[in-house]
Amino acid sequence: MAALTVGFFATIEAVSEDQTDGAQLVRQHCGSCHAVPMPDVLPNDTWPYLLDLMGLYFGYDDGRLLASIPGENVRRQLFDVDRYPDQPLLTRDEWVSIRDYYESSGGSDPVSPPPDGKPLTLFEPSMVFFDDPAPVTSLVQIDPSGTGFFLADARGQTLHTFDTRGQLVSSKSVPGIPVQMNMNQLILIGSLPPSNAALGAIAEWLPGEHDWQLVTKKMHRPVHAVNADFDLDGDEDILACEFGHYVGRIGLYERKNKTDFELHVISTEPGAVAARLLDRGDDKLPDVLVLNAQAREGIVLLRNRGNLQFDREVLLVKHPGFGYTDMHMMDLDGDGTDELLTVNGDNGDLPGPPLKAYHGLRIYKMLPGPMLEEQLFLPLQGAFRAAPGDFDGDGDIDIAAISFFPDPRSPEQGFVYFENKGDLNFSRKIFAEGSLAPWMTMGAGDVDNDGDLDLVLGSGFVRPQQTNRSSASADSRRLPAALLLRNKTMQHSSLQQED
Repeated sequence: MAALTVGFFATIEAVSEDQTDGAQLVRQHCGSCHAVPMPDVLPNDTWPYLLDLMGLYFGYDDGRLLASIPGENVRRQLFDVDRYPDQPLLTRDEWVSIRDYYESSGGSDPVSPPPDGKPLTLFEPSMVFFDDPAPVTSLVQIDPSGTGFFLADARGQTLHTFDTRGQLVSSKSVPGIPVQMNMNQLILIGSLPPSNAALGAIAEWLPGEHDWQLVTKKMHRPVHAVNADFDLDGDEDILACEFGHYVGRIGLYERKNKTDFELHVISTEPGAVAARLLDRGDDKLPDVLVLNAQAREGIVLLRNRGNLQFDREVLLVKHPGFGYTDMHMMDLDGDGTDELLTVNGDNGDLPGPPLKAYHGLRIYKMLPGPMLEEQLFLPLQGAFRAAPGDFDGDGDIDIAAISFFPDPRSPEQGFVYFENKGDLNFSRKIFAEGSLAPWMTMGAGDVDNDGDLDLVLGSGFVRPQQTNRSSASADSRRLPAALLLRNKTMQHSSLQQED
């Protein structure tokens, strides 16, 4: 039998015409690129659209997706055209059998409504506005000095500074769309919508300068980065998750001097969405945990072997519709060791979007090996970001979470506060203001320097038809760029001391 290799496809053995069992064909062909999704991971009415997309990789344009786009450059931006074969890789009967395997399955069961939430009174909410009537807040960063917070306006490519009351102090243009701020460093995604163009960059505010200086360019939609001395030469390097679109990578940028970096490509797979430093050895070389979305969703350990060389070890694999978006490490059960907290709820690739019972937050115990053991699942439709911290001051770690694709049956669960009751028992708390916007970004910290943790939620009005707004509290003229949640813990403590 002849072997076929196209783009990033693993070698595919051609099959005989009578080998048309759908499940077997799916394992053989779809499983060569990503974990095989079972038919019950999506509603039945969603599969035809997705199969139209997947058919392109096998040489079939059933949905006339490519044929409907006249410009080659547009096709290259929207689709992975360089990876499509000129001739079909399967017979028509085989492709029909694969489609039938999914389309006739019945799809996923109806998703139950979200659990009820108790009233949340820990925070005092107040809305923050941009001039933009439909703001896209791509970054939230609370000033560690306790004097306010920063918001980035993606449309205007502007970094705004706000005081402790949420009043605008200053605005400064930046050379791109910021999605992360590390001290005097900005990660600039280049394009919020999916794109294969290498427009991303990293900018730094250098001593003596009066503007942000680009120190890297031509990055593939970087969304997250960690800074560390990966080669122990005394200089801090940057490992960037370049999420990309159909083209992406994990890039390690070795610092040569203040403004000069040398790129070392660690992985050429797209979809890296978050990274966390992890030192599991005695060599002082920082290892990295990477959360990956896109086709190969899962968690990967990059073992630092020195000289900027890494071994790649897959710790967890999920199907390509899982929708990973965020990851944190923190001691959530109070045993003195960190757990891994993951968030999955991205739903932007499918029409609807469909409800998915597996969206939410998961807590993993990190075992020797290393291995990951799931300890707890907290369901949350469209979960997008999490912020762990001791918000109520009782000594354990709570979790604040936002949704960018909230359940329309419970739009106020666009924000959920999971209060830690001990032994990984969390109480779900919500308030009406959670429905004000599709929340895309979030920051936690002491906004007003009063000793407790506040929150700022950043909105992303890129899907206005799906925005759920509370008529009782939303401003009728403008949409909020952010929601400042001022923690009342220290206020209550002061009142109790006075009494």
